[in-house]
Amino acid sequence: MAALFWLWATVLPVLAAEFQVRDHDRVVLLGNTLIEREQKYGYWETMLTARYPDFNMVFRNLGWSGDTVFGHARAGFGSVADGFCHLKEHVISLQPSVIILGYGLNESFEGEAGLPRFLDGLNVLLDALASTKARIVVLSPLRHADLGRPMPDPTPHNKNLRQYANALRTVSRKRGLVFVDLYDLLGNSDTMNSQAPLTDNGIHLTAFGYWNSTPAIAKGLGLLPPNWHIEVGKGKITAHGVHVDPQSISLPSFLAHDAQLPFPPAPQEKSKSAGVPGSDRVVLVKNLPAGRFALTVDGQIVAEGTSAEWAKGVVMRVAIDAAGTASASATGEPFLTGFKNPVPVATAPDGSLLVGDWGSGIVYRIAPG
Repeated sequence: MAALFWLWATVLPVLAAEFQVRDHDRVVLLGNTLIEREQKYGYWETMLTARYPDFNMVFRNLGWSGDTVFGHARAGFGSVADGFCHLKEHVISLQPSVIILGYGLNESFEGEAGLPRFLDGLNVLLDALASTKARIVVLSPLRHADLGRPMPDPTPHNKNLRQYANALRTVSRKRGLVFVDLYDLLGNSDTMNSQAPLTDNGIHLTAFGYWNSTPAIAKGLGLLPPNWHIEVGKGKITAHGVHVDPQSISLPSFLAHDAQLPFPPAPQEKSKSAGVPGSDRVVLVKNLPAGRFALTVDGQIVAEGTSAEWAKGVVMRVAIDAAGTASASATGEPFLTGFKNPVPVATAPDGSLLVGDWGSGIVYRIAPG
């Protein structure tokens, strides 16, 4: 959204290896419950899409609750070998350029004794996926959160989870794959976070858990916060993480466009004060005369401070709560209703909109009349 900034002088009463995302990437998410439940919220896909708004990316979620690297949950009425065959064929048919892999939780219940078998199965799976020539991202399992008694003490299980996470790291390094250690990046967040629980049972993420895990995954991928920063001084403007239209500069006014789309607000069970790390917007203005100054976006004040405060940099936060209200508002009108759970949405080559109703299993094609 374009924003017009106007300042006036008057008193008035907020690492892992870098992962390269490419235009036209076809991203497949493959794994167990961690992956399957993510499709209900879509925060991970939203993070990548918002960071690269000009890229045309496609996401497909092939997660399956209770699955393992062997394909246990996909067997149906057949054998485990059948399940693995289904997994491999489904992934290859999608021709992915990126595969995000999330396994290890279910296998970890076998303990240290199960590690050799897990590693054998993991390598067989990675060998099978190698034919896609996709860039593969390996996620570790989460730490088992300690929810207190009478819930079980997770210490023994976390010891196993750490071993399986280390094994995934070792295999990833040997194969030159990107590894994201969610065990360490998220930590035991249910005991550290008093705002809202990240899991519903210690191991499965809630809506807020997926929202909160997204900056951790971005960090693990080497995708640094946008570092939105504008400095105004001596007749010129320098900007980072935001595009300033040079044709619009008529100090103290200028037109700026975000380089990235904003990340969505926290889910409703989360407090309105939640903020995505690195989402602060800093505006620094030097050489202002004494007094207080206000910054407006589309005619509304979003930040204010003294000339000394502006010289150091004022943090601007456009408050958005779970209901979607903000300092700038708009109205929307639904054009199609009746879906049970319209999760996957894609654009067809002819420009029509494809909407998959996850609740009914039907894919709808919507085209102009």
